Amino acid sequence: MSLDRIRQEKNKLHSRGLLL
Repeated sequence: MSLDRIRQEKNKLHSRGLLL
């Protein structure tokens, strides 16, 4: 488990949410 990976995944979700 890497914090970087979790952060990137969260960032992607945030980006999608903002786009939506």
